Amino acid sequence: MILDEIGLLAVDSNRTKSYIHQMIVRQVLPAYVIYMADEIHVDLESRSANHHTEQTSNDVNGFDSDMCITQVLSDNDIPYQIVSNRDPNSEEVLKLVQESTQSIFVYSGPGGAILGDRILSTGKKFVHVHPGIVPYYRGSTTLYYSLLNDGNCGATIFYMDTQIDTGPVIMKRAFTAPDDRTTIDTQYDPLIRAKLLVDVLQEYARTGTLPSEPQNTHVGETYFIIHPVLKHLAILSKY
Repeated sequence: MILDEIGLLAVDSNRTKSYIHQMIVRQVLPAYVIYMADEIHVDLESRSANHHTEQTSNDVNGFDSDMCITQVLSDNDIPYQIVSNRDPNSEEVLKLVQESTQSIFVYSGPGGAILGDRILSTGKKFVHVHPGIVPYYRGSTTLYYSLLNDGNCGATIFYMDTQIDTGPVIMKRAFTAPDDRTTIDTQYDPLIRAKLLVDVLQEYARTGTLPSEPQNTHVGETYFIIHPVLKHLAILSKY
């Protein structure tokens, strides 16, 4: 089903591809997609349009990392607009967000980008799926820190604010660590985020609301990009 109030603000990434794949499989589709792409990415999308595979629409758990995002959107009658700017705070993106009829946008933007006051003041809400249980694992590469500390992983979906991963929490969930930890960045991370996202969207389809609870910002820790040696230890820690 089409969720009329839900949009997707996204760049070309495995995370975006996993989100779209799971949305299609579980039939909770965004009503509108703003696709942020520079000219190189737009050209690559155009060239790969003829190489779309059936895996994108049929595989429940995985996703095709080579999928052409715009082709898949077209195949599933999901309206989209390409903007030649990968900065979510740019004037071009701001204009499209303001003109949209959707009240909530799922954010799948470039890694490390933080939404600024202007776009957060448009009256729209932005939800982000973070690869870590907040407030205990905010920041970057938190799956690896979680593996080192706890031996498992998690994800949290929350409303975004101007700080790093401090917004009101909609849902959080622990996940079993992957068997192959070398695929965390490319496959596992996008997959657990997408699974949590579509669970939340299905609940929204049922109730019409996305209730949340504020975080306790006085506990937890904000992590920074993990050192390669520690990352390697997290990958090897199951062996």
